[in-house]
Amino acid sequence: NPSVRIWQSAMWVPQLNRHRRIWVYVPPDYDQSSLGYPVRRSPVVYMHDAQNLFGRESGQPANWGVADTLDQRFARTNWGCIVIGIEHGSPTRLAEYSVVPNLTHGGGEGGAYLAFLTETLKPLVDATFRTRLEADQTAMIGSSMGGLISVYAALRRGNVFGKVAAFSPSLWWSDDVYALAAATPYNFVHKLVLLAGAQDSAEMLPDVLAMYYTLIDNGYFDQKIHLDFYQDGTHSEWFWGRELERALRWLFNDELPTMTDEPFAVFDETRREIQLLQPFVTANLLNGYGKIVCQLRGSDGDRMVIKPHWRGLFTLQCLLPNQRIELKKMML
Repeated sequence: NPSVRIWQSAMWVPQLNRHRRIWVYVPPDYDQSSLGYPVRRSPVVYMHDAQNLFGRESGQPANWGVADTLDQRFARTNWGCIVIGIEHGSPTRLAEYSVVPNLTHGGGEGGAYLAFLTETLKPLVDATFRTRLEADQTAMIGSSMGGLISVYAALRRGNVFGKVAAFSPSLWWSDDVYALAAATPYNFVHKLVLLAGAQDSAEMLPDVLAMYYTLIDNGYFDQKIHLDFYQDGTHSEWFWGRELERALRWLFNDELPTMTDEPFAVFDETRREIQLLQPFVTANLLNGYGKIVCQLRGSDGDRMVIKPHWRGLFTLQCLLPNQRIELKKMML
């Protein structure tokens, strides 16, 4: 039905021996090709927890509002994508979104779930819809445990899912994911977004930062990995939905208008001071143990004086007026 751009269908998942509902969203111009318009193939974004992605279509009061976000993006830029939402399994959700078992919660079916996505679902989607087949035109986005399995997808199946965003990923599940990140060559991953909020669990920010630094230490660089923290961010659909467009803009910035993330701080080694280049609310300098050794407020000026004995690797944590938290590793 050309008038319907969001629908769902049940399918059998042989790798998990159970059924799952699959939600499909297509961009506003998808059916125009049958009316004499040029045929255009679209990038595909695979998303977990499909019940929470769409508004009135899913019947969930708390949702990401994916269709509205993408429709508005299309109206402004003429860029669209196909979204494939995979329903979570409710009682089996933790198991399906975890690759290795947790000592308390069990699980460990994530390998089979990823096999379903790559061996069954993606070939079916590509055979049914006008999709871009390349890895750099195939994305995956998930939150919480869906964020955890998305990180695994980036590291293990980056040749299929070339662009990945993990929102508030449940990295606490197992240290195995850090070991995998440390061992996976940087050229295996096209692009990865890590997003978290300061109002999430107490472990979220340290865990995400640890993953980011693990990847950086393994040779990853800014063109491949993007870190976003927000002071007002919570473990919730409204936060993840709000940041969806920003993540897509970074993942597909070769096709979408680019985001210019200007540097927010530089270290002047001669003067031994850090200069803040953007308006900020607070700026904290943390030593290697995570202790705040210096704090600067926006009303105090834009320069942080570095004491002579502060040497080695430090982290600058800066809260911007838009609630975003910038983090920068600095060798002093």
